[in-house]
Amino acid sequence: MDSARLSSQMDAYLQWRRDIYRELARYRDWLNQHHVQSPDLEQKLQQAMQTLKEDRITIAFVGEFSRGKTELINALFFSQYGTRILPSGAGRTTMCPTELFYDHRAQDSYIRLLPIETRMVGSSIASFRKIPDKWVHVPLNAKDPKMMKKAFAEVANNKAVSPNEAAAMGFQVELLEPAPDKPDKVLIPAWRHAIINFDHPLLRQGLTIIDKPRLNALGCEPELTFSLLPEAQSILLLLSASTGVSATDLDIWNRHIRDLALRESTGVYAVLNKIDAVWDELESDAYNQKALGTIRAQCARQLSIAPDEILTVSAKEGLLAQVGGNQARLQKSQLPALEELLSN
Repeated sequence: MDSARLSSQMDAYLQWRRDIYRELARYRDWLNQHHVQSPDLEQKLQQAMQTLKEDRITIAFVGEFSRGKTELINALFFSQYGTRILPSGAGRTTMCPTELFYDHRAQDSYIRLLPIETRMVGSSIASFRKIPDKWVHVPLNAKDPKMMKKAFAEVANNKAVSPNEAAAMGFQVELLEPAPDKPDKVLIPAWRHAIINFDHPLLRQGLTIIDKPRLNALGCEPELTFSLLPEAQSILLLLSASTGVSATDLDIWNRHIRDLALRESTGVYAVLNKIDAVWDELESDAYNQKALGTIRAQCARQLSIAPDEILTVSAKEGLLAQVGGNQARLQKSQLPALEELLSN
């Protein structure tokens, strides 16, 4: 997909930050030259300038498992590599919350993984960010897509523990899958949080991508709800066209997203993914569009939003179309409409 529009908007945002930073610096110099600077004002100016340095545009992808969040991220941002860079497939692939950004201070790309056992300590993810030794460091070679894919697969690893251990770490045991060949144990994510520093043009310009896993992870990591989500400029709730709005989808919407949609500073949309699952190749396009419109209207009623606030897309078809250079297939996937929304 051509990301020129989104890149142009990110360029404008980056230039805006630079212009404001420069004006604040000039104002501080003027205050100092005329001896009217005060410690309180100096502190406020430093805070503002530091905020401009660190400020990012954040897009959060939220939803239950098997909604295609990671596949959509692959289609939107990583199709140029000709393969699925982030682990994506049937079932539960992204097991831990994943944060992608560009670290200007780092010389090389990397993945940092926080072990799930750190939940037993009772400290927040934010506090562990200040303790690098607690994270597992995985180097990334951006010039080797196969090696990158292998490194990214580590994010989706899980481990088998007893139900008591899972409960002690804050998991809702009844929502966990049993471990294969170990009926007395359940599967939990191997990692509590993944931070990925990657040199991608849009990430370099200040974009941050948050891939949030299912409701269970949101529930046992309050920071995901009370910190990362409210800070996002755009939140996309992923739904599946084949299932519509499930009970867990509705729970995520009502508990974590609905109130954020009322803020002017946050763009909240529902994305009805996997529309290829309801296409009938033996019927006309008009028939398929009507069927899709019915599903869309039903989802809008359940979420109590307008139908035009629900976008329809096939992330899988969009990714395959871009890798294969098939423009007709790309348009049918409706992926360009989603990119235009994010750009605006």
